[in-house]
Amino acid sequence: MRWIVCLCLMASLCLHSARADAVSKTRKVHEMLTAMHLEETTNRLEQAQEERIESMSQQQLAGLVLNGDQKKSYSEFREKVVALLRGAASWKALEPDILKLYSDAYSEEEIDGILAFYRTPVGRTMLAKTPQLTDQSIAISQRRMADLAPRIQALVEQFQRETQ
Repeated sequence: MRWIVCLCLMASLCLHSARADAVSKTRKVHEMLTAMHLEETTNRLEQAQEERIESMSQQQLAGLVLNGDQKKSYSEFREKVVALLRGAASWKALEPDILKLYSDAYSEEEIDGILAFYRTPVGRTMLAKTPQLTDQSIAISQRRMADLAPRIQALVEQFQRETQ
């Protein structure tokens, strides 16, 4: 009977220790994501996405003459799309998945090392420059995709002619 009690006690301590380790790791991952300014980056990406939607809306409406009711309906439709995207792509919606992603990708020892690096002058410099570099990288990709748009459109038109 004493062995059973001892085993139960040991199992309880192990479970408590594992839970404490998980909480510690989650806290450290959260600290790492905060240091990386991931929330701010996500917010900037969300804003850029909204601007792209607005731009696409303007392109779709180019040359169309809408009456007052149609303009109102289209504006309401666009707002619904933006609200849907805000709900799905906001930091609040993404954070639990991002926390899990980083927690699964790195051991606690690796997270400790990353956080230690972020506390160095070089790490702080990297963190300070990363948002601007991310924005510039996105802009490069968007320019490349915009350059491809006419060629893709030509391929679509060619495909449509060939399949008629």
